[in-house]
Amino acid sequence: MFAIVGLGNPGTRYEETRHNAGFWVVDFLARQYGQDGWKEKNNCLFQKVSIAKEQGLLIKPQKYMNLSGECCLPLLNFFKISIEKVTVVYDELDLKVGVVRVKSGGGSGGHNGVEDMIRHLGGKEFSRIRLGIGRPGDGASQEEGESNSVREQNISDWVLSKPRPKDQELLNIAVENAADAAKVLITQGLLPAQNSFNRS
Repeated sequence: MFAIVGLGNPGTRYEETRHNAGFWVVDFLARQYGQDGWKEKNNCLFQKVSIAKEQGLLIKPQKYMNLSGECCLPLLNFFKISIEKVTVVYDELDLKVGVVRVKSGGGSGGHNGVEDMIRHLGGKEFSRIRLGIGRPGDGASQEEGESNSVREQNISDWVLSKPRPKDQELLNIAVENAADAAKVLITQGLLPAQNSFNRS
């Protein structure tokens, strides 16, 4: 049994913000493959899914980002899902807006949700699907005529704000690509997913 964990912050205040990109992907997968709607357990929303006959869970932690692992661990233990069967989906500042990348292992890259997953799962050996949100003033994120103050915007304010319309268009495509990457990862494995989605 596999688990796909989307990282985000609970509540309507955050649902359209960049930091909730992981939730967006899991919601998209739920619409495609969900079986019986969202249920709540151990401070997580979860839904059973079947992807190409592979059975698994979609999970959305319902505490704030830096407590993601604390929320997920009891649920993963209850369903006896090992760390190698876990895929975490999240926003990535160091990728351009709309870029999707697949990897396994490695550090947190400063992402508080990933850091808490590593801490509570007791290792780094889970797969990751990262959605680029860019940094303030990067490429597509810089609107014509914006001042340099945008480039100096606090990172916390950046990730907890709504994307601009141009960025949102790219992110909508990225959500679909990330969902496709999750399907390939589950059904074919890491290398095929990387070969398909880690292209420049």
